[in-house]
Amino acid sequence: MNKSGKQILDKVYYLIITSLSLVAALAWNSAFQNFFEKNKYLNRGPWIYAVLITGIVIGLIIGFTKIVEKIEGEEKEIK
Repeated sequence: MNKSGKQILDKVYYLIITSLSLVAALAWNSAFQNFFEKNKYLNRGPWIYAVLITGIVIGLIIGFTKIVEKIEGEEKEIK
């Protein structure tokens, strides 16, 4: 496969994975919303959930960014 074909395949793969992740996230979001609406003792639950998820996502983004930068740095050293 030539370079442009691989780039297209990589982009399609990325878009499919991103789309499926969004679908899963929306499904979980609906499940948690339903849980908090039906449980009268968790009136602050959605806020705690939102802060917790935001912290996890930020941590994952930072971690993945460091991994990608390390891999790109190693590839530049090889070339």
